[in-house]
Amino acid sequence: MRRIWLLALVGALAVTLSSWGKKKKEEETQVLQLPKDPPSALTVETRRLVFFVTPLSAKGLLSQQTRDALKWLLHATNGAAVVKLRAFVAGSGDLRRVRELVSETFTEHRMALPVLSVVQVGALPLEAAQVVMEATAVAKPGAWPMPPPSTPRFPIRRPSLRCCSRNASPAIARAALLRSQ
Repeated sequence: MRRIWLLALVGALAVTLSSWGKKKKEEETQVLQLPKDPPSALTVETRRLVFFVTPLSAKGLLSQQTRDALKWLLHATNGAAVVKLRAFVAGSGDLRRVRELVSETFTEHRMALPVLSVVQVGALPLEAAQVVMEATAVAKPGAWPMPPPSTPRFPIRRPSLRCCSRNASPAIARAALLRSQ
């Protein structure tokens, strides 16, 4: 009986000593490189702002949907400088990955990085969609059909100007305006 105990003790001691000298495998961790920091604020001419919203897509995971949305956005802007980008990410997707992909894409196309905000939402209208982006861009002069700044948006009627120029009462001005229509 003593021999069995002695053999068990020696065996346990041998196993313990053999594993003691070996180093444990270190857990491999993935280290993400820091993307270029997007600016926190920009100043632009508001007269030339154009707005875009990317279509929802259900193909692929978050990274693929983000790449597709950015590709669509860069094509739709037609060379306009994107100054603000807001990404709505559904579920528990990696929000840092969206920031990294935006930085990569704009750097590859040699474009200035836009102000970026990433918002986590519960769900999007399309079942498998994980990201939708809205963008604000500054159009190149003459690229978008806009009236020149000197022309008024709505044509001013001549009768209303004639009434007002004679210092007429507001009731007469309204009556003249109704007659001219």
